[in-house]
Amino acid sequence: MAYHAMWKTSFRPKSLFRPSRGYYVKVVLPAHEDRNLRILFKCSHERSSTCSHKYHLSIWNTNTTLLDPLHSLQVHTTVVPHFNEMLKLLDIDSLELARQLTLMESSLYNRIQPEECLKRSAVPNPKDCQDNIATVVQLSNKIASWVGECVLEEKDVERRAIVMKHFITIADCCRSLQNYSSMVAIISGLNNPTIRRLKQTWELVDANSTKQLQSCEALIDTINGFAKYKSTLANITPPAIPFIGVHLTTLSNIHAEGGEAMDERKREVIQDIERWQAVSYDIAVNPTVRSYLEESFSSHVDTAEPYEKLMQLSLEREPQV
Repeated sequence: MAYHAMWKTSFRPKSLFRPSRGYYVKVVLPAHEDRNLRILFKCSHERSSTCSHKYHLSIWNTNTTLLDPLHSLQVHTTVVPHFNEMLKLLDIDSLELARQLTLMESSLYNRIQPEECLKRSAVPNPKDCQDNIATVVQLSNKIASWVGECVLEEKDVERRAIVMKHFITIADCCRSLQNYSSMVAIISGLNNPTIRRLKQTWELVDANSTKQLQSCEALIDTINGFAKYKSTLANITPPAIPFIGVHLTTLSNIHAEGGEAMDERKREVIQDIERWQAVSYDIAVNPTVRSYLEESFSSHVDTAEPYEKLMQLSLEREPQV
C-alpha cells in the first residue's frame, strides 16, 4: 500500500533526494504501538511550486502492521544510491560524507600509542617511519589531494564552484562533529595553491559558504600557537578527533626546551591525546559511502607528483593572465 508521509530528517531534502533519481533508504523507526519497526522503502522526490516536499513511499515492515499514514514520525535516514548507479561526490549528502570521514579518522586516531608520540617529540619527522601517526598523516594528505582533484576534474567553472561549496559544507559538518582532523585536511585542500589560484571559480562561491570557510580557517589559525583551537578543544567533551599536528608540535617544543619539568609536560600532552581516544562516536557505517571514500583515496600517493599534476590541470582550467 502506498502512503503519502512527511517526516523530520537530519538531512536537507534538496541535497538528499534528486528528481528522477531512485534511492533505497533504510529507516529505523522509534517504538510504535510497543513495536520496533524496521522498514525499507523506495523513495522518489517531487517538488511543488510552493517548494514543499512530498515523498511517495512503498512500505514493507517486519510484522505486517500497517503504519498510520497520518502518524507523525521522526526518523533518521541513511541514503544508499541504487546499487547499479556509479556513485559520485555530489550524489552524497555533505553530512553523511562528514560522518563517514569521522569514522575513518576515529579508527586511525584511536590506534596511536603514547610511545609513538614520545618518539616523535625527539625526532619530529623520522624517515621511513610507518607508525600509527604516519597513517593518520597519510590519510590527511590523501583527503587534501582528493579535494583538489575533485574540484579540478570539473571543466565548467560553475560546476567547480558547486564542488568547492560542497567541500566547504563537508568541512563545516566535520567541525560540528568535532572531527578537526578531517576539517583541517579539507581546508588544506581548498587552500592549496592549485585551488586557491582559481579566481573565476572562487568568485562564484556564495557569501554563506565563504563565511563557513572563514570560520573553519579561523579555528585553526596559527596565531599564538593555535590559541583559538586549543581553547575550543579545552571546552568540549568527547567524542572528538583532534588535529594531531598541534599535539606533535607541542611535544617537539617541550622536548626542545628541556628542563626538569619536561617529562611531566609531555605526560600531560599524552594524557590529552588519550582523552579523545576514550569515547567512540555513535555513528553507523554506511558501506556504500565508505567504499566510495576508500576507492577515492586509494589512487592517491603521498608524494610531490600529485601536486605537479594538479597544478598543470589548474593552469588548464584557468590559464594565467
